[in-house]
Amino acid sequence: MAEENAVGTLNEHLTGVALRIRQLVDAQSMTVWVDETGAVYAQKPEDASRVPSNWVVGTFSSATTVGDIEIDLRAVLRERARDWIVD
Repeated sequence: MAEENAVGTLNEHLTGVALRIRQLVDAQSMTVWVDETGAVYAQKPEDASRVPSNWVVGTFSSATTVGDIEIDLRAVLRERARDWIVD
């Protein structure tokens, strides 16, 4: 995926990542996804059609709050963390 669409990583403070995404959705709706390395990307929905569906966090509009975006990012982080835990 294009480097210029990167807005952060799951390793960062997720509030900051959510704030950057929220700033982008002021202008237009954005689809957000997380790749296999934990990099977070945002792109116009029509340009994100080739993103694997299991990477998609959601499509956010100007009505979406920073808190809602952060909750969705945390859900992805929790899901991914399950794969990192060895029983």
